[in-house]
Amino acid sequence: MAENLNVSSAPKAAPAQTAAAPAQAAQAAPQAPQAGGTTPAGQNAAPKAPQAPQSSKKKYNLKIDGREEAIEFDPANEEEVRKHLQMSRVAQKRMQQFSEYENNVKDLFELLKNDPIKVLSDPRLGIDEATRRKMAEMIINNEIEELQKTPEQREKERMQREYETLKKQHEEEKAAREQAEQTRLTQQYAQQLDVEITDAIEKSGLPKTARTVKYFAEALMFCVQNNIDLSPKDLAPLIKKQTLGDFREIIGSLPDDSLEDFIGKDTASRLRKRSIARIKQVAPAADQVKDTGAADRKPAEPAKRVSAKDFFRGLGGNTRTK
Repeated sequence: MAENLNVSSAPKAAPAQTAAAPAQAAQAAPQAPQAGGTTPAGQNAAPKAPQAPQSSKKKYNLKIDGREEAIEFDPANEEEVRKHLQMSRVAQKRMQQFSEYENNVKDLFELLKNDPIKVLSDPRLGIDEATRRKMAEMIINNEIEELQKTPEQREKERMQREYETLKKQHEEEKAAREQAEQTRLTQQYAQQLDVEITDAIEKSGLPKTARTVKYFAEALMFCVQNNIDLSPKDLAPLIKKQTLGDFREIIGSLPDDSLEDFIGKDTASRLRKRSIARIKQVAPAADQVKDTGAADRKPAEPAKRVSAKDFFRGLGGNTRTK
């Protein structure tokens, strides 16, 4: 009886464990996010945007060749660190090579003064035996000639060498003074010439533009090259004629519709106002004239419309019409 009871109770425990397994799996499985993109715990499930790396550049005040310079350097930038280290190593190597070269040159000069024969006999120089012997003979011959001279001759040659040295020094100083004086005169002449050109432009009524100044500079250069003595004041009428001729040629070749675009609306408005002012000045004088022939006077004809091209031609003194 007991055995039957145990056998029957064993299969009953298995369904309980089987039923508990789905519940545990449901608890272990991740829960679906709720509406609004948040988990049941209220945390935001969206990934955070990566923050931009902050620059760690530092400013270093360095002394280079006796001068202080401010340099920015980022020690956290591996590429920049590598580049500066490479440059530093190259600079150290070049400085070491230059120092060795300088010491070798100093040793060479010292050896030439103390033992020139040893230096000239060095096989690395490539001086053969015949050349060395010829050099030795020249030295000996010079010594013999020097010994054969009288004290007066040696003193005279010494004074001649001193004279040549002083003469060369004097010529160099004279050339330096002349160059300085030439520079000063050039600057003074340039300033004076600028004042004269400016005065000539203002008195001639020309605009002081780069083009006008260029005209004066070219004309003065032409006078200098051809030995013509004309000042900027003398050249002003000629340059004004040239400038007006160039301007009138451009204006005359433009169609009427393009004139205002070329000279600008502000300039066209200024010209119209100036023409109106002239007409107003002439009108009172015309009213004061005594009318002696009113009966014979014909009715005035309506004013003829003037094109823009004829208007500008009239300003320049050219009243011809096509």
